Amino acid sequence: TAATHWQLFSFLSRVNYTYKDRYLFTASMRSDGSSKFAPGRQWGYFPSGAFAWKFAKEKFADNWKDVINDGKLRVSYGTVGNNKVGDFSFLSQFGALQNSAGYPINNNYVAGIVPFFYGNENITWETTSELDFGINLVMLNERLSIDADYYSRTTKDFLIGVPIPFFAGYANGTNTQYQNTGRVRNSGVELTVTGVVAKGKKFNWTSSFNISFNNSKILEFYDGFEVRGTTAQIPGIPTASQPVAWIAAVGAPLAQFYGYVWAGVYQYSDFDRLPNGTFVLKNGVPSYAPANANTPIQPGDPKYSDINGDGIVDASDQRVIGRPLPIHTGGFTNNFSYKNWSLNVFMQWSYGNDVLNANRLVFESGSYYINTNQFASFANRWTPTNPTNELPRATFNIRTDVGGLTRVSDRMIEDASFLRLKTVTLGYNLPAKLMKKIRFTNVKVFVSAQNLLTLTNYTGLDPEVSTYRQANPANAPAGSTGQANTGGTGYSFIQPSSSYVALSPGYDYTPYPRAMTLTFGVGVTF
Repeated sequence: TAATHWQLFSFLSRVNYTYKDRYLFTASMRSDGSSKFAPGRQWGYFPSGAFAWKFAKEKFADNWKDVINDGKLRVSYGTVGNNKVGDFSFLSQFGALQNSAGYPINNNYVAGIVPFFYGNENITWETTSELDFGINLVMLNERLSIDADYYSRTTKDFLIGVPIPFFAGYANGTNTQYQNTGRVRNSGVELTVTGVVAKGKKFNWTSSFNISFNNSKILEFYDGFEVRGTTAQIPGIPTASQPVAWIAAVGAPLAQFYGYVWAGVYQYSDFDRLPNGTFVLKNGVPSYAPANANTPIQPGDPKYSDINGDGIVDASDQRVIGRPLPIHTGGFTNNFSYKNWSLNVFMQWSYGNDVLNANRLVFESGSYYINTNQFASFANRWTPTNPTNELPRATFNIRTDVGGLTRVSDRMIEDASFLRLKTVTLGYNLPAKLMKKIRFTNVKVFVSAQNLLTLTNYTGLDPEVSTYRQANPANAPAGSTGQANTGGTGYSFIQPSSSYVALSPGYDYTPYPRAMTLTFGVGVTF
């Protein structure tokens, strides 16, 4: 069982003022007090304000009234807060010693109590502020409307787990402490255009188009700190050995795929064959050390680029290999009506985003995982008679990094741009004469279909996917959301958890894809 105990106390005030129906002002103040923070740090204050000018109502706008029927300029600024940490994360916590027989007391082994989680009484609200400039236009006798916005959104004082040195004495791999650190900016443009294409007594057609661009940038991190996220859930690999897949660093976008550069497959030409029949890599051919020294690199094993040219492929050769965040997203809606019939068609798209197809890490691995089938594409794997550079050979070595099979590389980073026919709805309103007879105001019969068609180059089941997930570390105290993976130094990186989902988008591992659905319905108005 589990229980939580926390309180939130809030005040909200707002003032609205309009002058001559042209100048609109609004201001608000929200105050929140949270028991999740220590006394003296519990309260956060979040102001906001907005101003709008209906310039189309000014006298100078009369000259182009036939073109611009209505228009408004807007500017706004606001802040919000986030208190999503454990209930008592400002307090240090103790727990039973794990992975130990304990101490002999009265002929029984009893687990001792040890420092478990390092509290921080200085943590307080994480805050996000946004500045927005916008314009609204209604034109051409109200047949065309345009809404455009530019925004700049900055989040600072992230509530994240920061690694602390091992000599601090906190146990069970939870060498983290909540701190307010870091600053990220998202900025972009959003545009919506809506138009009346046809308007008549029987037939009408309206269209709406929207597109948005967003750029993210990490402005500040703890002590120049980098977050390197692991896949965290590939079966058969211990948590500490999960391959790195993401990186977040100062000056870079919020999330980027990180890994090795695929260089094909080791071929016979890369080896010298010894008299006993074994193969040894030629001098000058880059290599890496498998986890199992008894299974050296062989023809058909994966090959990765030696970026720094030192002859050894290791972590220093990892690079940014993809971007999970799109360049732009958008949608296109059309509404048609003819007499009593109506038709709505909605399409959406995403462009410029990549997906880490981790399914290929398992199902194109060459039997790396016991009792696991392979994709049909693996039929084109490397063999002595099919020396392809696309897929490695079949092996039978379990739970070791034989041939680098578990390494994330750009081979499994795929373009996930897509255009999707998201929704189609056809409806029919029963005739008004019939409504009078049955004394109903309106009866509408409709059929709706979703996810009818998706155009994409992505080879997975669904390009619109982000299935990264990880529960709290098994030995972490309640409310803990970070686990240090420090390799003995205490200052390397934090393994991602629920706090780091924003840093690990675009991950595809055995999700249930969006289903094509068909719905029939009747709407009745009395």
